[in-house]
Amino acid sequence: MGKYKGGNNAVKNIVEIANNEMPRKLKVTTLEELKEYADNGAIVELAPFANGVPFVAQLKGPSLLGLIAQDVIPNPLQTLAIKMFEGENDLTQDTKDVHEVLSIFARECLVSPTYEELESIGLELTDEQLIFIFNYGTTGVRVFEKFRVQQQFSELVKQLSDVQKNTSRNAGNK
Repeated sequence: MGKYKGGNNAVKNIVEIANNEMPRKLKVTTLEELKEYADNGAIVELAPFANGVPFVAQLKGPSLLGLIAQDVIPNPLQTLAIKMFEGENDLTQDTKDVHEVLSIFARECLVSPTYEELESIGLELTDEQLIFIFNYGTTGVRVFEKFRVQQQFSELVKQLSDVQKNTSRNAGNK
């Protein structure tokens, strides 16, 4: 998970920094390199689908504030999106809202295949894939910090599970 497979130098330099492999000599990133990243993002390996089917996708990292300013994230979800961005893992919000925020980010981050292309073939991203894409979209290549991502994912999955269990229990008591 989180393996870089891209081909452009700007992203390679960023990945080196993220992996604590400081380049020997820094140079200004060229506009061409920035345009290539803006157009293409980076190719990353996400968690596999069921039965170990691999999933490598091209992702870009949209701006949270940009998505809010453009009303891509609806008003009722903006506070939750900001809390998630800030790393607050309090998922007492409705699980449906959390899923919607994760889906919006996946829709905006996926370059190839697109979110719509996956939907068109009846393929739904797993929770792990959605969380990875959200983390990538909000932190960029820092998502490659393997242990940090795994820890966040584990905490988030546990909280999602707890919320779902509580929702099921509450529904059963009515």
